[in-house]
Amino acid sequence: MFHLDNTSGVPEMPEVKDPQSNTPRWFGESESQGGISWPGADWFNMVQAELLNLLAAAEITPNKKTFDQLSKAVGTLGDSGFRTDLAQTPGAGYSGFDVDLNYPKFTLGRQQTNAFCLEQDLSFYYDQLGNWDDALFQAQCNVAIKNFSPRIKLPAKVMDFQRPILTGRALGDAIHAAYPELNFYDPITDTYKKTWPLILLGTRLRWADGAIQDGVGSQIVFSGCENQRDYTWQNAAAIYGGPTNPYDRKNLTAVSQLKWFDTMYLEDLNVRCLNQDGTRFGKVHGIVSLSGKSILKNVLVYQFYGAGIYLDWNFEPIVDGCAVIGCGRMADALPGPGITDDFITLGRTDRVYQTYAPFHINYSPAGSDNSNFISVRDLHLEDNYYAALDVIVSGDSSPARFYDVHFECDPTGLGAVKKKWTIGSGQFGVRYFGQDTESGFDSTSTPYTTRGGFSTIHNVTGYSANYEGFLALKGSSACVASSCYFPNTGNVEINGRNAAARLVASKCSFGNIVLTGGNSLMTPLKLTDCSLISLTASYIYGYKLENTEISGAITITSPLSNIEGGFHHSNVTAASISAVVNYGSGDINLTSTSMPSNLACYFGHIELIRYAYYNTITLGGAK
Repeated sequence: MFHLDNTSGVPEMPEVKDPQSNTPRWFGESESQGGISWPGADWFNMVQAELLNLLAAAEITPNKKTFDQLSKAVGTLGDSGFRTDLAQTPGAGYSGFDVDLNYPKFTLGRQQTNAFCLEQDLSFYYDQLGNWDDALFQAQCNVAIKNFSPRIKLPAKVMDFQRPILTGRALGDAIHAAYPELNFYDPITDTYKKTWPLILLGTRLRWADGAIQDGVGSQIVFSGCENQRDYTWQNAAAIYGGPTNPYDRKNLTAVSQLKWFDTMYLEDLNVRCLNQDGTRFGKVHGIVSLSGKSILKNVLVYQFYGAGIYLDWNFEPIVDGCAVIGCGRMADALPGPGITDDFITLGRTDRVYQTYAPFHINYSPAGSDNSNFISVRDLHLEDNYYAALDVIVSGDSSPARFYDVHFECDPTGLGAVKKKWTIGSGQFGVRYFGQDTESGFDSTSTPYTTRGGFSTIHNVTGYSANYEGFLALKGSSACVASSCYFPNTGNVEINGRNAAARLVASKCSFGNIVLTGGNSLMTPLKLTDCSLISLTASYIYGYKLENTEISGAITITSPLSNIEGGFHHSNVTAASISAVVNYGSGDINLTSTSMPSNLACYFGHIELIRYAYYNTITLGGAK
């Protein structure tokens, strides 16, 4: 390709000549077209300049011996390679995202920005910053700074965190400290420019053993504690929602808490504790939400020496398909190694010394309102070695609803020296978050909290004989239970004293039921279609038993008297009965041939359908 007036063959442009082709018409050669057209050299030079520029743009060196240079240039400049790539099997990666990258990386226009407005990918920030703490915090900051989505997708891998994942006021304060130029927090109005829930979405890993397995599920590993004696995070959690200073929790008013709810939406995550020295059970909590409407779905919390899941001032939260393994905290105060054994050495193995339960619903310090309509379904509690109670419901919650809950534990830790209980309601655990670490806290002065809790329990079962008790109700606690099965190990204690403790149960199998106090209610116990080992009651007005089988004795001492109360029986079977009551009714079948009975009812009538001891001993075997 050469200039017509350059006979040297060197592809160089000559000097520009005066215009010779002054007509814009097409070339012609007929009479009507004005005769034969003879283009000037300037026209050829212009065309040749355009063609040379095409070759230059395509990075092709002119060569007079080849005749396909223009076609190659057009193909290159027309993205023929790009079109060929799109036609291949992985071609979608060129127009959407590259599947070989760790996160969706959009390549056309502003798709990356638009995508993160829908959902952020945590791996994107990790690739930039190199650690998971900073990566997650930056993603949260970008919700405020760039208006990105609060939905954060976690990769299916192990993520090591050495700081708590924050939400609520603690997150707002952290953003304000990191970016003061944003004026994110207004101290005059005590408000933040923007608030949002914590939304973490992972890939589910079956929680069978909680082992660390990279690449098979989303696993948050909190390694902020050096060892079991590191108290740095004792009032924090791997995932924490609350005030920056947890001691402020007891002073926050409802209005102040509403400035930023600690609402969490956590799905398909494993959250576990592993100290830097390789030990487990660091003194830190698992998941803590001190206000909000949280939803936890398919979440495992594993081996925290503290509460596994702790809810306070939560309204209609949902806990679905979750598991808490190896969590709980008792009152301890010994120096030296082995913090998880302190309470055993001190002899504080009774449930009154428990500060945090593996699953804990607490009593709001505000006192005017509290957690209500808590829905807990398919909860698995296993091997919580450092908890006398696996579940605590306190603070007049109304109600905590448990469906399909399963308990089991090996005889390790506390279980090696004392049998455990499953659920405690009322005067158990700390009064407020952080109480056990305040200066002046006396761990020997129990109970730490007051009042009660209300729960409904359906289809709750126990697997291990390492439990002796199913349900302990104190204060003004109340429980409605159905289809619960704890044979031989499902003892029940109802201790209302001067408060209105109450149990209503149907289709349940219990161990021994001990009912004490409760003079605020005429009928603190109602059983229908239940079986149990024994029933012992004192200082109560009465109970109602229907279609109930008691393999042992009914023992009533010091009953209270009120015509609205009374001890009522309908189709009740027991081995024996010992009672002197004012008001009573119904029928009892006494089955023991070796245990005598003593029964007196002054007002009303309790009929003995059969008295096996009398028939056998007195009547000589009469039926």
